[in-house]
Amino acid sequence: MLIIKNILIGYILTETDNDPFKMWPKGAIILVALLALIVLIGLAVFLGYRTIKERERYLEEKSSYMEGVLSKSEIKANINLLISKSTSDTPFSLVYIDIDEVTQMTNAFGEKAVKTIIETIAQKILKILPFQVQMGRLGIDKFLILFRTEYSHEEVFRIADQIKDVIKEPVRISYDTETTATASIGIAYFPTHGQTYNQLLNSLEIAVITVKRNGGDHIVAYSEDLGGEEGQNKLYYEQIKTAIINKEFVLFYQPIINTEHNTFISAEALLRWNHPKRGILNPKEFINVMEQSGDIYWVGIWGLELMIEQYNVLRRIMSNGDFTLSINLSVKQLMNDRLALDFQKLIKKYKFPAKNLVIEADEFIIYNKHETINENIKKIRELGFKIAVDGFAFDYNTLLKLNTLQIDVIKLDAGFVDEDNKEILKNFIQLLLNYAKKNNVEIIVEKIENREQIEYFESQGIYNFQGYFISKPISSEDLQALAANADFLEALAEKKNIEETKTEETPAEEEQSEESTSDDQPIVEEEQPEEPVTEETPAEESNTEEQSQSAEQEVEDTPVEETPVEDVQPEESVIDEQNNEDQPAETSSEEDKKEETEGENNPENESLEAQK
Repeated sequence: MLIIKNILIGYILTETDNDPFKMWPKGAIILVALLALIVLIGLAVFLGYRTIKERERYLEEKSSYMEGVLSKSEIKANINLLISKSTSDTPFSLVYIDIDEVTQMTNAFGEKAVKTIIETIAQKILKILPFQVQMGRLGIDKFLILFRTEYSHEEVFRIADQIKDVIKEPVRISYDTETTATASIGIAYFPTHGQTYNQLLNSLEIAVITVKRNGGDHIVAYSEDLGGEEGQNKLYYEQIKTAIINKEFVLFYQPIINTEHNTFISAEALLRWNHPKRGILNPKEFINVMEQSGDIYWVGIWGLELMIEQYNVLRRIMSNGDFTLSINLSVKQLMNDRLALDFQKLIKKYKFPAKNLVIEADEFIIYNKHETINENIKKIRELGFKIAVDGFAFDYNTLLKLNTLQIDVIKLDAGFVDEDNKEILKNFIQLLLNYAKKNNVEIIVEKIENREQIEYFESQGIYNFQGYFISKPISSEDLQALAANADFLEALAEKKNIEETKTEETPAEEEQSEESTSDDQPIVEEEQPEEPVTEETPAEESNTEEQSQSAEQEVEDTPVEETPVEDVQPEESVIDEQNNEDQPAETSSEEDKKEETEGENNPENESLEAQK
């Protein structure tokens, strides 16, 4: 600034014949000065930005500093230097360590305690590392270890196994509290798995993703075979952004019914990705990517808004005015301090009664001490939303903890019912029912897969059910069609009776039915047709030609994409009775011949013969 000022003053006060600017108009001189000023300001901003970024990087590395552990930039520089000096004859190895379930530990013990846990683990690892082996810190819970040329692949794997065991050793948090941790560990070799730092890191991340998808606490060395599915998951980071813009995500719904009053009471919204190349994707394939990328928060807000829009359509169809829709939120979503405010904006935007929406959260929230999570749940409930605890376990301590949290719905997992604990479970359920009645809490049993589970819980006084036995997750359009079908619940009762008869007569088919109704089954697969429905109806009294015509009519009436309504086929018996009225009765001899023919061709008899 001072230089430009002096130039202008000097030009004005000095009028010599050899002045190069003398012939220039004063306006041009001022313009040049202003341009120079803009350049200087831009340079100052750039230098200031660089200074701020460098300081942020310095503070980040300072905050993550551990004695004996290199910073992220230091370990990267050392690896790049080694790459520049190495050849195919001088390979080296990298070990990537990612501590498992750090978010859960943070929620349970707090950030300060987790920092102590990770620092303790790092010091234990350093003690078992050989001399000149370097360890750097890539993040709060991620470490990278550099093994130089002199260490063979076998030695690297052996040391990685020792590291895995060391991480699992108990760590004391306070005088009366200890905890343990596990880690997902990946190994990559230069130059086999990458010839640059970024390529090697990419291979290591794919190996670690493989471990985490299988539960963590394991070691995987990268190979080209891992580059398929796990490599696809890494591509999801970029594809998800495009999918959001292209509106490729959809909500499916799984109905929840009350068998005491034969009514729909709710439906749980389930996220699906309508991928342009791979079709409908289950969230298990991409939800972890969204958690890591931060897009999981967007899903919660988007899902709630879409539910409000679709609920308004359902309300015009449903006769049940208390019908609700529910959506599950992850711990990471609940940790966002904007959550309650964003939910409030949506219900105001649509003037929607929040009491018709249920926010489901994992049972972990009962034990959670994270201030933001507890505050969000409190505010969401104050807005009028109902709060549900999902995956409620058979645990007396969990039941006692309920008194510390205001909730409206408990979702039990039907899978923990077995012959060994039914007496104990009966006492537990009675305690749970007493608590629910006293505190006006609703109980829903989810993952219902057979008639016996429904009968057991009905005998205990629970009548709300959800699961594949009732209906698979279906699109919003199919849910609307299901809601408009007043005969569905009666048809479902008929299906239960059929299922019970089928179970008594053909145990082999019961196993097949349980497999086809498992919650692990992808929703894109079509449900298997219920053959016993045809066998148990009055169609057995008709001749073979009539059965063929009835079957053809059923095929023509059945949509390509099955829904639970067609699965039950409630109108089948009516059609068969009408056919029987138009046909003369068969003689006893003809019936005997028909039964003999059916006995020979019956696939169930063939199955029994094979068993014999």
